[in-house]
Amino acid sequence: TATYNVPFGDRASGFFTASLNSEDGGFENAIGALNVPDLSRILEGFTLLSLRAGVRFDNFTVSLFANNVTDERYVQQNVQQNNFFNEGAVVGFNVRARFGGER
Repeated sequence: TATYNVPFGDRASGFFTASLNSEDGGFENAIGALNVPDLSRILEGFTLLSLRAGVRFDNFTVSLFANNVTDERYVQQNVQQNNFFNEGAVVGFNVRARFGGER
């Protein structure tokens, strides 16, 4: 994860964040069967890229985000021949407000 901040005067700042998450596959053994090839399988690797950009003010933040930008799809788990996949690409916005107290 990397974040770049840009000040916008005394009371605001902009930011851009990029996150990269990668796994080189693995071995699924959901039922705990050790060394039983028919009951276990190899999982494929994946790489996910997520981005966020926004502006922070004194008491609130507004941002846009895109998770899994490349819409990478992979099997997270297989239970009784049913594949369960990760979440696809998601784009949205977020507004946060801080009430009372100091930062």
